[in-house]
Amino acid sequence: MKTVTTCLGSLNNTIIYEKFDEYPADVLTRKEIHTQHNTDWSVDSHYKIANQLGVFNTSLKTNQAVVEQHLIDRQVVMLRCIGEGSVKRKQGKELTLLVPGNVYVSYHPCAASCEAYNIGTTQSSFILLSARFYTQLLAQESWISNNALYQNVSQQIAMPLENKGIPLGFHFQQLVKEVLRCNWPNCGQMKLVELKLKELFLQLHYQDHFTATQPGTNCPVIEEKINSASAYLSENYSSPPTIKALSRVVLLNENTLKKEFKKRHGKPIRRYVIELRMKKARQLLQVHRVNDVASLLGYKSVPHFINTFKKYYGQTPKQFYRPK
Repeated sequence: MKTVTTCLGSLNNTIIYEKFDEYPADVLTRKEIHTQHNTDWSVDSHYKIANQLGVFNTSLKTNQAVVEQHLIDRQVVMLRCIGEGSVKRKQGKELTLLVPGNVYVSYHPCAASCEAYNIGTTQSSFILLSARFYTQLLAQESWISNNALYQNVSQQIAMPLENKGIPLGFHFQQLVKEVLRCNWPNCGQMKLVELKLKELFLQLHYQDHFTATQPGTNCPVIEEKINSASAYLSENYSSPPTIKALSRVVLLNENTLKKEFKKRHGKPIRRYVIELRMKKARQLLQVHRVNDVASLLGYKSVPHFINTFKKYYGQTPKQFYRPK
């Protein structure tokens, strides 16, 4: 994989231009780009890059529709996920809406130009792997022999962006964030990336092959989505999403989400969030004042926090924790 170029608007507005061959194979180099074009658009991009691998997280703000173009001159597997906003991907003459929360996979056996149309504020993550890196990474996996993507890459058959994404966006975004935050020694970072990618490709493989089961039995797809919902709430308890917003994150019908979540945890989503906040409050009160804890947990009203805490523990925060 030689180069990847990301352009906005026109080729005169090149945002990212990287020659992968200039980087060592066993070292991930961290890069950041912050740029603005008058008042038309601004871009913040954080990424790590090695000889045959790139992990990118990009936020784009624009007041009009903007064309984003990725120009890639060698065999590459691309995984992309939209975390926020409206993005449409161009395939031939057609535009495909990339649904937030879905992971989209494609393979390009030769030079490729991938265009996307961004409107408003968008946040997206994508991973680029050379075909060689991809096949070597997964060659010994027991499940890989009947994987469509692997077969296409092995035979150098193009696999354009699928119209249907795979609902593993939360896991994908977490992988990207973990890789970008990691400050381990270089050999440790590469090992982490390889392990996380193997896990991700395994999840993509089985998620894509799951079919709905008969009524009355457990559906692995729904179980995975409830796991994703629980993990998302654990990360965002200080600013919890509405049930409608959470259903969009995990791509599950609101009624099914509420029913299956309560079946799994024995309590409704709202109660689950309260418990997360209260357990965290108990820890924070050891080092922070009540007002600060309320703010850290996302409560706009300190009295509301105190009342909730008292209902949960039977004592006010000050009664519960009295420094000696």
